[in-house]
Amino acid sequence: MSNNIRLAAKLAGQVKPRRVERQVLRFHPHFEYHCPSHRRRISCRISGQYCPQAQPDRMDYHLKPLGKNCAATGKPLVPGSVCHSVLVEKDGNLVRLDYSQEGWSGSQQEHLGHWIVDVPAAPNPKTLRIDPDVALRYFEQLSEEASPLHEKTRYVLSLVLLQQRRLKLENVRFDEEDEILELTGTHGEGNFEVRNYRLDDAETERLKLELRAQLALEWQS
Repeated sequence: MSNNIRLAAKLAGQVKPRRVERQVLRFHPHFEYHCPSHRRRISCRISGQYCPQAQPDRMDYHLKPLGKNCAATGKPLVPGSVCHSVLVEKDGNLVRLDYSQEGWSGSQQEHLGHWIVDVPAAPNPKTLRIDPDVALRYFEQLSEEASPLHEKTRYVLSLVLLQQRRLKLENVRFDEEDEILELTGTHGEGNFEVRNYRLDDAETERLKLELRAQLALEWQS
């Protein structure tokens, strides 16, 4: 096995999965809430006609994180500024739109929900923690796409998941000159096959930083 795999196997016995508690924001249509920008798990009480007076059924939606640009002006959202976020229905899907103070024109009839957030500063990737379950979902997506452009990222992500004990190494086989890692998820996911790219420490660390930033901004926000 390569040094990368030995390191992952060693750390797998030392690193314990950390419990992540999700914060939930509940709102009724057209009600305004001030909330931290990182909350995106929203429980929206709606009826068939989106009427809060009717007997509601609670439904949970996972919305995208705060966007980078204002939905009205197209200008970047400035860190530290106030942003208005709304929930609308488009083609049968619930969509989040974010507006700067400049581009905000007030609540509209089509807005199913409205909340206010402070635009955060860009996080330092070195301080971000990768959530194991979020990382595994991204790993599964990369596995389904099977894009050669993302194979090194997928390889490094598999090392992270081995360290976090969210993947386990079942076997190592050789396909001509390539070393293939056969992996499964600890909750029964898989099987997955990942080529061992034998990356040096510098490239491995660079890809880890990119993964932390991407997962925090696009998957965990």
